[in-house]
Amino acid sequence: MRWFKYIFIGLTSLVIAAVAMLLTLVLLLDPNHLSAGLVHIVNRTTDNQLEISGPLGVDLSLSPSVKVFGIHFKDATDDFELSAAELSLQIDLLSLLKKS
Repeated sequence: MRWFKYIFIGLTSLVIAAVAMLLTLVLLLDPNHLSAGLVHIVNRTTDNQLEISGPLGVDLSLSPSVKVFGIHFKDATDDFELSAAELSLQIDLLSLLKKS
């Protein structure tokens, strides 16, 4: 039982360290530089065309959110096209941490 405690503490420490490193990177980097990388990853992995013409906003709180302005997505066969003035994604961390 003692080994379970040590494994749990070690894994929890790794998760906390990873979150701290991610928060540090987000705070140090300009969010608009992240949009170019996001466009490149989506275009390369999905063979579709993503364009972001506006700024990218990141809000770090208990409910972190990402807002993308001026987004345009088109599939490779030109059968589907999506344009939005603003796209917002928010995660409620408190509800994720609550026990069901």
